Amino acid sequence: MAIIEPKVGALDTKSVTPGAIIAAVRDEIDYDLSLQDALARDYANISAVGRMMQPRISEKVGKEVNIESIITSLKRLRGVYTAASEEIRAVIAESVVNVRTHVSKISVEKTRKTLEAVSAMLASHQHDFLHVSESISSITLIFDQKLHKKIRDKLPDSVILEEGDDYAAIIVRAP
Repeated sequence: MAIIEPKVGALDTKSVTPGAIIAAVRDEIDYDLSLQDALARDYANISAVGRMMQPRISEKVGKEVNIESIITSLKRLRGVYTAASEEIRAVIAESVVNVRTHVSKISVEKTRKTLEAVSAMLASHQHDFLHVSESISSITLIFDQKLHKKIRDKLPDSVILEEGDDYAAIIVRAP
């Protein structure tokens, strides 16, 4: 009696339905506008896209999925997506992109005291490049590097979460 063992690395796709695979592939594509555009304009390397997606698709369906199934799904979905709409093109065409170098960043704990300090900074630096982003537990200040010492001196060491300089900021203003 001979014992037959499965090949190492063999994929078990019998319990994964084609519908589950195509749904997982569609879900991945729906969140990637550049991939949608590449499929719509027919310049995507389907095999390369399939290899790139394989780990995420396998994770989504809960089993290893062979690359051929993903490629087949991509080919079927290729005609579903269309190039960017006129509305999207209009927004992109009217957007202005600026790059600013020599930018610093400081993230601080969000407390009543830091909120007051940041508010005072905004009032005193109205004509300077100073951007404030607020989350539930922190405040991040992005500003011109020449202001670093002035801003840093107004914040106690104990509230600083992260600090850095010599960054670049890409600022997009869209209608």
